[in-house]
Amino acid sequence: MTTELDPQESVFRKAVGVEVRGGVIVAKRLYARPYRASDKPNLPNVFARIVAGGEKAAEERAVEFVRRYGPIGYVSLWVREHKTPWPAEVPKGDPLAWVLGQARSVRFCARLIESLSNLDARGVVRVLRENLVERSVTELGIQSDDPEVKEQVFSWIEGIKRTDQFVWLGRAANAREKVFAMARQLIVAMVNGNTQGVRPRALRIAPSGRLEPAVVAPTLIENIWWKLGEWALTAEARGERGLVRLCKECGTPFLVTDRRQEFCPGPPGQGSTCGYRYRKRRLRARQKGSGTDGQAEEGEEGPE
Repeated sequence: MTTELDPQESVFRKAVGVEVRGGVIVAKRLYARPYRASDKPNLPNVFARIVAGGEKAAEERAVEFVRRYGPIGYVSLWVREHKTPWPAEVPKGDPLAWVLGQARSVRFCARLIESLSNLDARGVVRVLRENLVERSVTELGIQSDDPEVKEQVFSWIEGIKRTDQFVWLGRAANAREKVFAMARQLIVAMVNGNTQGVRPRALRIAPSGRLEPAVVAPTLIENIWWKLGEWALTAEARGERGLVRLCKECGTPFLVTDRRQEFCPGPPGQGSTCGYRYRKRRLRARQKGSGTDGQAEEGEEGPE
C-alpha cells in the first residue's frame, strides 16, 4: 500500500549536480519527487559509512550521500541558530569538514549503541578509547541543555583520556554498570543535542498502512540522529542482543531487519555492497592460493 506524503512530515529530495566547491558540498538543484526519511531505518548506517575509509574516499562518499539523499542541513541549522538569512556571498551548502565531523560522531554513537545493546562492556571501553583520546568534545558533537549533565559528561571524557581511568573501569566494583551508565549518558547527550529541531506528531500512516508514532525533523541530519535514538530505544525495549550489529566488512553498525544479516544493508531490492566486497575478496584469496583464475561464485551479488 502506498500513502500520500504529508507536507508536514520529514520529506527530502535527492540532489543533482553535486560537487565540492571551496570546501562546501553544493548541488545545482533537487529532484521534484520527495522521499520520506522515516521510511529509511538504516539511514544512520549509510551516513556513518562516509568515514569508513581514507579521507579521499570519505570526500567522494560524502558527495554521493548528498546526491542520493539531498543536502544534510547545515544551512537550515545555521539560519535557525543565528536568526538571520544566509549570507548571499557564501556558497549555499554543507561544509565538507562539518559533514565528515557529523559522520564520525554518528559512527561513534552508533558503535556505543551496538556495544550497549549487546551488553559488551569491553566494547564500550574500546569505542571510548578509540574515539575520545584523539578527539575533542566539540568534534564529537556532544551537547546538552542541562549544565549538570554537560559537566558530568565532560568530566567523564577528560577522565577517560587518561590511561588510569581505563584501568579503574576494569577493576572497580560494579564496573560493567558504570561503563553502561556512561555509554547511556553519552548517547543521550549526543542524540538530544543534535535533535533540537525535532518535534513530535501524534500519528502517521506507515507504508504498510498501519498507524505508528511520528515526528517532524526539519533537516536530514536531525533525522539521522533521531533514528539513532530509535535504535537505542528499540534495543533497550526488546532486551535482545544482536539488534544492532557491526558489518563484517567495514565495521559500521547497522540495525538488523533480518536475523541472517552480517553486512551493511543495500538499497531496497539490491544486495549489500559490503557483502559483495567481502565475498569478492575471499574469492580472490582462494584463487590466489590455488593458482587459478576462476569466475565469480555462483549467486555472487553485484554492487549497488
